[in-house]
Amino acid sequence: MTIRENILFGLPMNEDKYVRTILSCCLQRDFEILTAGDRTEIGEKGINLSGGQKARVSLARAVYADKDIILMDDPISALDANVRKKIFKRGFKEMLNNKTRVLVTHSIDFLHLADKIIVMKDGEIAAQGEYDDLQEHPIVKEIIDIHNKNKDASKGSTQEAESRADDTANERAPESETEELEDPNSLNMMKKHSTLAQLTP
Repeated sequence: MTIRENILFGLPMNEDKYVRTILSCCLQRDFEILTAGDRTEIGEKGINLSGGQKARVSLARAVYADKDIILMDDPISALDANVRKKIFKRGFKEMLNNKTRVLVTHSIDFLHLADKIIVMKDGEIAAQGEYDDLQEHPIVKEIIDIHNKNKDASKGSTQEAESRADDTANERAPESETEELEDPNSLNMMKKHSTLAQLTP
């Protein structure tokens, strides 16, 4: 079935709600890149979608369904920090406002925004409560420390990789080339037609 059919999941189309759902799950860029936009047919087991795209399509289905209780199994794990922030704000806090939202996640960036936190270890509840109450809990402090160390290590690796890429680019670029190259994805985006582009104000 198509991406649109997967999101609607048998419910009637409400264009305003559909557009707000797509924007809240940061799918507009994907629709612009895909040849048929949201009419793109999803292959078996989502073979033609990335992990992040599959997670956001599933999240969009949950948002559009508008149920009272939403259970989410880490739909933001495969996304970069900027997209995670947008989805948390637009999707979790705005579109799913006044819903019971249960989010299973390894990310601790948004713990301070949760109403209640339950920390699991070895299949059992190790700690639970509000963020302010848990900040000094030994297991929570341990998790935060590990997160910060991994974050610093990842940041260092990224900077090193970017530095190597810059050096390689400088070696290959002719000295007379001074203009910045345009992002090919930006050019493709301008040329491609998508349903969302028609619906978005």
